[in-house]
Amino acid sequence: MSADGDEGLHIRVRAVTENGHSHPCTTVAPKNASVDWTLMKNDNERLCLKCDGGGFDPVLGCVYLPITPDEQREHKKM
Repeated sequence: MSADGDEGLHIRVRAVTENGHSHPCTTVAPKNASVDWTLMKNDNERLCLKCDGGGFDPVLGCVYLPITPDEQREHKKM
């Protein structure tokens, strides 16, 4: 289930370090993301990102991309 409650099949995309750990300073955000500069601090806070619609989890710093049945069958998004 994606961050917005959509129960369809999704793939989670997030920035990671070379060791596979969540990257502390980088995040993946959807195209429609904007920044609320009043919430910006010096601690790499992701909650300043504002997005229309769901699919973005600011706490985990990841985007949930939907996968169609065709994409799943053809292994286009894994």
